[in-house]
Amino acid sequence: MADLPVLHVYMDESGQTQSRYMCVSGIVVRRERLEEIRAGVEAIKATGGIASEVKWSKVTAHRQQTYRKLADYFFRLVSENQLQFTALICDFSEFDHRREGGREANVSRMLYQLALHRLCRKYGANADLHLFPDSGDCGTQLCRHRYHLNNAARRYMPEGRKSAERPVAHIQALNSAEEPMLQLNDLILGAIGYRRNERYNAPDAAKHKKLLARHVARHCSATTFHYNPQAFGRRFTVWNFKNPMKLKLGRPR
Repeated sequence: MADLPVLHVYMDESGQTQSRYMCVSGIVVRRERLEEIRAGVEAIKATGGIASEVKWSKVTAHRQQTYRKLADYFFRLVSENQLQFTALICDFSEFDHRREGGREANVSRMLYQLALHRLCRKYGANADLHLFPDSGDCGTQLCRHRYHLNNAARRYMPEGRKSAERPVAHIQALNSAEEPMLQLNDLILGAIGYRRNERYNAPDAAKHKKLLARHVARHCSATTFHYNPQAFGRRFTVWNFKNPMKLKLGRPR
């Protein structure tokens, strides 16, 4: 079999500690496109005088214009099919976190389900996947379950791809401060979580966050992301998971 393309997937989470709707996501990009895209992110940061990590939690009035340019850059890449994005949203109020090992354990399950149903099923038959979650506790847990993930994905793979080593060839947690792709993911996912949780209605909602989240939503013709936006087809998807009981049965534990 000829060598298949290698896709890198940069995974993050948003809303774990205080939000009703918890979000996880992945940016999918071909390995050979990475350096150019990273350079684009760093160039925009440099133009805006930002040397530190880009994060949704660091959105300020001073940084807003630079963050808007990063969002514009992200959606241009999506429109050109240079990268793709997929997100999973769950209503965390429907979980018994104490019984199920805590919020972090359920976030890890969400990352696992995202990897299985939105990454392996969509890309695994035709590409090797290298997953790079953010290096928090939730992403680190995912790293221990590569073989479980590949075994669960076997049912979706053609002959020749049913293996403990494929389609996920590698999982490694990365420090987001050192990885521009994780920073780009954090910015977009943070805006999605902000809109989905309707935090713009809070009395203390910051104007600059409201404006930036609205800017992201307008790019994909969405409102609160309670449905999958259609602006970019399968290149940009938001999956609102309706049955948390199924999520509870998944790995990891």
